[in-house]
This record gives sequence, C-alpha cells and structure tokens, in this order.
Amino acid sequence: MSETQGRVTKLTSSQESVDGKNLLLDIIHHDTSNLCFEFTVKNVSKCFTVKELFFSGIVILAVLAVLDIYHPNFYAVIFLICIIVRFFVKLLWTVKSESVLLIAPVGLQLTATYQSGHQTSRFIPWYFITDVIINEAINLHRVVYYLAVLVEQPYCATTTKKLIPLFQVIILRGGP
Repeated sequence: MSETQGRVTKLTSSQESVDGKNLLLDIIHHDTSNLCFEFTVKNVSKCFTVKELFFSGIVILAVLAVLDIYHPNFYAVIFLICIIVRFFVKLLWTVKSESVLLIAPVGLQLTATYQSGHQTSRFIPWYFITDVIINEAINLHRVVYYLAVLVEQPYCATTTKKLIPLFQVIILRGGP
C-alpha cells in the first residue's frame, strides 16, 4: 500500500519474522531529494497469547502443587506474584517496533519502541559508517541473515571497528 501526502511517501507491506510472527514494514520517504528515508518494522502480534498464558500458568501451578504441603495460602500469594512479575517483565522488555532513520549527509538513527511506550535511540554519524553489509549468524538450528553497518571511529586513540545490526530485536525473514 502506498500513500502520498505532500512531500512524504509511505509504503506499507506485511512481512513475517524469523520466528513466524506477523510484522508490518513501513518505508517512509520524507522528501523529494532522496536523502531522507525511514524504515520501521512493527510487531503486529499480541504481547501475550492465550497459549502462552495458559502454559505458564500450568507450569507455575504444577510447581506450587508440588510445594503445597504446609502453607497453601503462602504459595497462592507466590503464584500471583510470579504472574505479576512475568507480566511486567514482558511488558517492559518486549520490543513493539524498531526504526532506522537514514539522512544521507547526517547519519543513521536507530530507535526501539517497547510495549510500555519507552523508546531507546542511538545515533551513528555518517562519517563513522564504513560499509553496510548483510551478515549471517547461526542461531541454534538455523542461519539468520541481518543488515548491519560497519562503524569505525577515526578520531579515537585506538581505531576500532564495530559491527552494529540495524534491526537488533525484530529480524525479518529473508528469501522469497
């Protein structure tokens, strides 16, 4: 789907992550000079699935049933605390969307937005970027390809090169 509003063009497509989750890829072209693009990957799937809540509840109940010998009320409170802690951990550390803002003569801005609404951003100046590469990583039983930039800090005492993945949490599935 393509939208044009003034000098902003937005393309949206549905994609799938490496884990099989549904994603939306937004490509926003901010001006007519081909110098400013924004690529956003959004996780469309729900933060908690019914299956995930059901199985985590079963596991916690099974552990508590084994331990439930002397203090049944104490373990019920521990069960509720475990569910509440799991909810907040998932809410605070699950990434909802990641974006890369590319402004050609200035640099790259990498932004991650979490389910709680918290955002983290990282800026990479244009003159630090040495190369853009497609790298591969082995993750358990599969090979995952990801887009990364090779960064070199030329004004440091010891020149170091770093490989920075552009989409660090949400990885699109490659191929046809």
